[in-house]
Amino acid sequence: MGVYWYTRMTLALPKIDLSGAITTIDSHTGGNPTRVVVSGVDPIAGTTVLAKRETLRLQNDSLRRVLVHEPRGGGLMCAVLVLEPCDPLADASIIFLEQDEYPPMSGHSTIGVAMTLVETGMVARTEGRTRVVLDTPAGLVTAWVDTHGETTGPVTLEMPPSFVAAEHVPIDGHEGVTVDIAYGGDYYACVDAASLGLKLRRDNTDAIKLAAAGIRQSLATRRFPHPTRPYINRVYYVLFWENVTGETRHTRNVVICPPSVVDRSPCGTGTASLLALMHHRGSISVGEHLINEGILGTAFDGCIDRLDTIEGIPTVIPRVTGTAYITGFHQFLVDRRDSLPTGFVLDNQ
Repeated sequence: MGVYWYTRMTLALPKIDLSGAITTIDSHTGGNPTRVVVSGVDPIAGTTVLAKRETLRLQNDSLRRVLVHEPRGGGLMCAVLVLEPCDPLADASIIFLEQDEYPPMSGHSTIGVAMTLVETGMVARTEGRTRVVLDTPAGLVTAWVDTHGETTGPVTLEMPPSFVAAEHVPIDGHEGVTVDIAYGGDYYACVDAASLGLKLRRDNTDAIKLAAAGIRQSLATRRFPHPTRPYINRVYYVLFWENVTGETRHTRNVVICPPSVVDRSPCGTGTASLLALMHHRGSISVGEHLINEGILGTAFDGCIDRLDTIEGIPTVIPRVTGTAYITGFHQFLVDRRDSLPTGFVLDNQ
């Protein structure tokens, strides 16, 4: 006799007007969610992705809060608005919407976007690898999506030119502890976890977040202008890293994102920043690979494809590979009667 684990029911669904619904395709990359917005958003003024991002920030920030905050989001839900390309070389322009800000770049989200565009047919697939060029506030990012037959596999991103902006920056309240500032599409304060006695484990996230808060506060007024994109100039994330089993090219990292949220993924821009720092220190060379784990044990494969310079500053061009999976298709509404129309954030995430 079969065992039925559910009871079939006929539900009397209310008549709901979906004319104002925001349609998304959700995925996760290494455990961290990406919510790709595909319809339901009015045209955004601006001729560049930067101008459109500023319009969104100043005139419609409620969209970000609706999509990423509780009760529709929460945790480290990240949304990505997919727009017609502003740059003629791109297949699409994308704007990242996170819990606290509109960052210039997000690696795990870009992997999710590229996979979603190919998996759903919004970008035509080619056998072997499908190339998707995305216009981001950090510049053009090229993604190669593995497409063998009908299967969509790992995505490899060519990340923005990455570099070390400052070394051995002292931190208030932590005598003898310094951080390195590296850029991989966003600025990171990179911290050797051992220097603080931190264990990068799931059961230690409260201590990790507390340490990150002190570091961010110490760096709050410091500016590190990008050599060609001066609007990118502050440390947004804190990245703690440690070597795994003593191997230089196998690391574990935990990234804390504002306001105080643990990145569930191994972090793409963080991996690029770590590659830049390791190359600067001579511990990884062009063509060598880095396996970089996140808090959940999922990993990205990173390597330095080649070297370059920006305004005389030595940079590396990293490639980061990860896999994303679609988790759902959603239509979100805001009811005018709702007392929490754009959601909320609790201090303890």
